[in-house]
Amino acid sequence: MKLRIEISDVSEEEVVIRCRERTDITDKLVAAFSDISRLDTTLALTSEEKEHFVPVRQILFFESAGKKVAAHTQEKCYFTDKRLYELEKILGRTFVRVSKYCIVNSEKVSSISKGVTGSGEAFFDGTDKSAYISRAYYAVLKQIIYETRIKT
Repeated sequence: MKLRIEISDVSEEEVVIRCRERTDITDKLVAAFSDISRLDTTLALTSEEKEHFVPVRQILFFESAGKKVAAHTQEKCYFTDKRLYELEKILGRTFVRVSKYCIVNSEKVSSISKGVTGSGEAFFDGTDKSAYISRAYYAVLKQIIYETRIKT
């Protein structure tokens, strides 16, 4: 496989993938480019009656908190009126549903633990915050982490 970058003065960035046939690799490349573009966006979130514009890449996880959804970063907790299913549509595939009440940013997960019952917990670097993982979603999170991270 070759990688070639051409610089031109087009008005909009464009990525072209040329291949003989569509394969798993090309599908993963398309998904990766889509995820990268979504991570450069910001979400309007509220905290203490102020509206903050938080970069998506800083968010560790979202969890339902009554009628609102809490968005956790390393330092703060913000709120949004959007529901988890709405956020799933907006965010890239690195944001993974891990329970009925929680979506985590798999790129921010530093470790996961699995309990005796099959449920688990996701931990994040630089903070003591963690997220509960339902046993139905544990394997899904693990698979996304393996697919989206470079293995050495």
